[in-house]
Amino acid sequence: VSVGQEQDVNDLMNARAELVQERDKLLNDITQLRRELDSNSFKQSDLEKEIQQSNEQIISLQEKITQAKNDNMRETKKREQVELELKANKQNLDLRNAEFKAQTSQFETQQQELKKAQQHLKQLKDDNVRLTKENQILQVRLDNSRTQFTELVTTNEKLANDCSRRVIELKEKEDELVQLRKERDSEQKKKDHVEKRVRQVEDQIGEVEQ
Repeated sequence: VSVGQEQDVNDLMNARAELVQERDKLLNDITQLRRELDSNSFKQSDLEKEIQQSNEQIISLQEKITQAKNDNMRETKKREQVELELKANKQNLDLRNAEFKAQTSQFETQQQELKKAQQHLKQLKDDNVRLTKENQILQVRLDNSRTQFTELVTTNEKLANDCSRRVIELKEKEDELVQLRKERDSEQKKKDHVEKRVRQVEDQIGEVEQ
């Protein structure tokens, strides 16, 4: 082999060695890249799982937020409804209190009127009793006067000699009798008027008590 050929062989050997070295380096790089790719694939898969979990959590949170908003709206509507009912109940209570006060005032007024009517009725009854007693007394006096008048007439017939004096006495008794009759008639009218007023007041009291 010539020197030139040996040199060429050496150059080829060196070139081959460099190529082998470069091939080995490329193989190592490829292996490393495959490892990194596999690692990145695992990382990407884990990341995708985390992203999916995060999305699911976000969706769950959004659903919870929506549910909370709906619950809040329902609670707000319930609170507003309760407030409206409370306001309506308060208005009804105020109205009933006003009606109760008016009825109480009317009842007190009727009680006062009833008390006055009862007092008036009692007074009328007392007056009626008094007038009845007075009328009875006048009736007794009238009866006595009639008796005396009858006795005087009988005595006058028997005592003709005392005619003048008896006539005067008879005239006096007759005048007294007339006066007593007038008084009795007057008292009777008063009694009738009082009895009429008693009936009217009793009717009024009956209407008030109803």
